[in-house]
Amino acid sequence: MLSQLLDTRLEVENSLKIHLHHAQLMVENGQIAQVEQLQAEASHDKAKVDRKKAASNLRIAQAALTSLLQEESLVQPTSPLFINRDLPALDTFIKKTLTGYPALSILEARKQMANDLVAVEEGKYYPEVALLGNYNLYEEDSLAGKLMPDWFIGLAVKVPLLERTGRGGKRLAAKSLIKKVEALQKQAREDLSILVEKTYRLTKQAITEYDGLASSLKLAEKTLELREKAFDQGLATSLDVVDARLYVAGVKNRRSHAAYTYVTRLAELLAISGELDQFPVYQHSVQP
Repeated sequence: MLSQLLDTRLEVENSLKIHLHHAQLMVENGQIAQVEQLQAEASHDKAKVDRKKAASNLRIAQAALTSLLQEESLVQPTSPLFINRDLPALDTFIKKTLTGYPALSILEARKQMANDLVAVEEGKYYPEVALLGNYNLYEEDSLAGKLMPDWFIGLAVKVPLLERTGRGGKRLAAKSLIKKVEALQKQAREDLSILVEKTYRLTKQAITEYDGLASSLKLAEKTLELREKAFDQGLATSLDVVDARLYVAGVKNRRSHAAYTYVTRLAELLAISGELDQFPVYQHSVQP
């Protein structure tokens, strides 16, 4: 955006430079008062200051980006701002977010762990069952040995009537953990849905603003054209021309800002829904 702002400032400066030259010629020919030339000169000087300020801001942003990316040479963004009106429905982004957001997967894993813990604690209420068996390979030559069977199979069941391990409290704590995780899941889903909807509507709003400023730009450019012609005929002042030129620049800057907002919000929307790799698709399928 700063690069486009600099281009607009440079365009204003060059336009006012031409306007100043015309004003000087008209003063020499006695067509306008010298005050009109002074107004044009002051406006041109201010345009130069604004252009230098925009250039400085751009260099600062580039230096910050270079430092952030840890590059040795100055980073120069090459991708221009864009507007792609082909945006899927809101429900599509919400569905993708709720099915693929990492935090929701973590909560689901915690819920499964809590369910397993409940199963473990409930298992302590079940009786302990053991299968017993014996087979005598050698029969002792005694009365006891003769009375004992050669083999037997039995089933032992252990049911504790009283215990002090706190299994009831642990079971309730595990179930409480499940409810807590479920509450966190519900809140996370609601928060994510609201975030997606907010970001989606801001993205659509940026498209609407960009398109809505198209008619304003045409009007501003036509007004500037008429003001310049009127000035050449002595029917308008230098201030009228300067105001018209600055209005054109202002509308262009607002459209650039709308495009910048669209790009940043679109990136946020795709990141939230796990579709950030689709950003180049939106970028390279721009509609006129």
